Amino acid sequence: MARGVLILLLIAMTGCSRAAETESLARRAGENPSFDNLTAYGLELSRANRHEEALEQFKHSAAISPDSPLAENNVCAELNALGRGSEAAPHCEKALRMEPEFALAKSNLEFARRAPAQVHAPASSDAELVEKGLQLYRAGSYDPAIGIWQQIQPTSSQYSVSQSNIASAAILLQRYDLARAAIDRALKIDPGNALFKRNERWLNQVTAAKNP
Repeated sequence: MARGVLILLLIAMTGCSRAAETESLARRAGENPSFDNLTAYGLELSRANRHEEALEQFKHSAAISPDSPLAENNVCAELNALGRGSEAAPHCEKALRMEPEFALAKSNLEFARRAPAQVHAPASSDAELVEKGLQLYRAGSYDPAIGIWQQIQPTSSQYSVSQSNIASAAILLQRYDLARAAIDRALKIDPGNALFKRNERWLNQVTAAKNP
């Protein structure tokens, strides 16, 4: 078997296994919404960059266990991932009041306090919008990053770059129709761009693995 075909098969098998695990965790959380089950399902959703859904699970687990620093930290982390640092900070602060040496909560609180100045300040140019989207992207906040890049209009010199970036984030979110439309727009403007072509190949690979 060709090495490329084997890699695609392994990707497809991993995807199927991960989907089955997510379904199993969702079923357990639905049938028995305990703190542990909700947290496990929330972590799985977060890993898949489904941050809004993960946030709901963590909020539910925090309601069940209001004295849990882990629950408050998890809520903080998901709000950070969604680019909502000002909402995130109080949850990490609460986690640290309960467990002052909670290193992960300290790190998440630091990020939350940085985020408003770095991400939410008004952009004065499309280039700054591209950069702000990249800050969110690097933090794993793919949906908010897409929202930032979608503000850039087709008349902008940054439009093709923003569309390629949207495609990359959408691939990670498994939103392949959005990714396809965005990368097609980028390549229509700059068909020889190596980065755009690379993102197109990446999209073709993941969709081929999904639909062998």
